[in-house]
Amino acid sequence: MHSHSHNHKDHHHSIELSEEELKSNSESRKRIIYVLLLTFSFMIAEVVGGIMSNSLALLSDAAHMMGDSTALLISLGSLYLAKIPPSSKNTFGYQKVESLAGLANSVLLIVMAGNIVYHAFERLSAPPDIKGEMLLIVAVLGLLVNIGAAFILSSQKQGLALKAAFLHVLGDAISSVGAIIAGLLVIYKSLYIADVVISFIVAGIILYSSLGLLKVSVSMILQAVPDEVDVNSIEQDLLNIESVEQVHDLHIWKLSQNKIILTVHLVSQIDHRDSLMLEAKNMLKEKYPISHSTIQVEPPGWSDSD
Repeated sequence: MHSHSHNHKDHHHSIELSEEELKSNSESRKRIIYVLLLTFSFMIAEVVGGIMSNSLALLSDAAHMMGDSTALLISLGSLYLAKIPPSSKNTFGYQKVESLAGLANSVLLIVMAGNIVYHAFERLSAPPDIKGEMLLIVAVLGLLVNIGAAFILSSQKQGLALKAAFLHVLGDAISSVGAIIAGLLVIYKSLYIADVVISFIVAGIILYSSLGLLKVSVSMILQAVPDEVDVNSIEQDLLNIESVEQVHDLHIWKLSQNKIILTVHLVSQIDHRDSLMLEAKNMLKEKYPISHSTIQVEPPGWSDSD
């Protein structure tokens, strides 16, 4: 009485990464590993420089870079897990773990931002003496490291995992510029409070980026409709297909950052349901970023209980 747009065998194959996606996955992993090594190494240098110069701005930037290192590890882990093919126990594979990792990372970043704000408030009443020269040198080196990391991440067609890493690195670059300004103000104006002010700004940047990541992660976990698709528009386009009388049980969600899944029931009186399914699938593929669709065609009055 009804049919599906693919069989069981095709279902498994369509959720796996294509050859082109696997190649992009491998290239992305290499670039993220390079940036991770660069970022983590300089984070250690910033911690040492922050302690030696007594600068909270540098230690805040080091905390930001630690958060970015965690984000890079999460991106790297999700790329490795995405390669694992679906199984009878995990029919979608392990691509969904990306949203759980994103949630953990966003919570970590929020805690980190709160800690920076707490210590900055402690210093507000009595800003400590800071070695401005040390602060400036480390901050300039940090900016150079971030520019290099951004170049590595942007020198190929960016996937979403790389784009997220690239945005984190840009946040680091802004933090480094802030630390440079603080260093200059300390050296030439003896404005030790500048270090505290920059720390608040860095905390704000961390909080802003972490809330964005939290929103995306929770949305994926709740299987909400992705922002890049309009469910009403899709429903109307399906209804515009000749012979489609009704659209119901339309569900759209993200399996991972670059895989959007759709399932829908179409009501039609025609006998050639395969051609209708093919037309619907082609329309979805051409007009929307739908990675995988399951379409059920049924006659009027038919229900799952039948």
